[in-house]
Amino acid sequence: INATMIHLARSVVQRSMAPEILFDICFSCFWVGLDKSLKAAQYHLANYTKRDLVAAFLHLQISLKREVEDVARYETVSLAIRQASEKVQREIDTMVEWFVRREVEARNVEYTAQKILDVAIESALLSHRPFNPEIKLNVDCGYLMRASDLVVISEIVLTALGNVKAHSGLQTRPEVLISIVGVPTLDALTIRIENQVGASALSLAATNRMAQIRRQISDGTYVAKIRSEGGSGLMKITSIAKQSDCGRLEFGINDGKNFFVEINLVLAHEINDGSPKTAR
Repeated sequence: INATMIHLARSVVQRSMAPEILFDICFSCFWVGLDKSLKAAQYHLANYTKRDLVAAFLHLQISLKREVEDVARYETVSLAIRQASEKVQREIDTMVEWFVRREVEARNVEYTAQKILDVAIESALLSHRPFNPEIKLNVDCGYLMRASDLVVISEIVLTALGNVKAHSGLQTRPEVLISIVGVPTLDALTIRIENQVGASALSLAATNRMAQIRRQISDGTYVAKIRSEGGSGLMKITSIAKQSDCGRLEFGINDGKNFFVEINLVLAHEINDGSPKTAR
């Protein structure tokens, strides 16, 4: 759990909130923070560990074939090796399941998109004090989202506003438009953050920097850069977006004066169709 998640939890907690709801939020923050490591463990076991062990059994089998002259004995041992290899592979598959999240989602507490953005912005501004941009919101989304979705969107808003603070090139309060739009046909959510920029953000050096970041995102080298140096805000947002199936990121200068970043995510949500739910 990092400082960002502490700010987020503090922003969402209300005096009237029941303890079980608070615990749901805290556990969601915990699982989101742990999720990347769990997936890495699953991938390593399912690919590298299984591959190396299968190769070791195969090497043993080939080595014995060269050393054992009795064909009948070799066939017996070879069968035992194959059976052992198959058993080990099944056990590795079982081990992979150990790292799959089995916690129950908080089903009776969900948040509107408006509430999600309110909490995300409050949390981000707490982290970036004394930065205080002029923020306008545009919400066109009928989804009710869970605490885990709140954490993901808050990370995006935190990073994007940090990018505005560092690179807008404005001495005055920059205007920022944050929009969130539901895309039912794609079962997705589009988040767009657009802000005013100064002359320095429109310079040739800034343009070349954006082109370099695009190349690093395109060829995947941004991952190593994030691990070694922290990477840029755009790289961090890309990393968040890529955790979602079909997640994508677009960014650039709009109308020659505003910088925008647009993220498409597939999140766990339900359509707000009027059925009884606890919405906040």
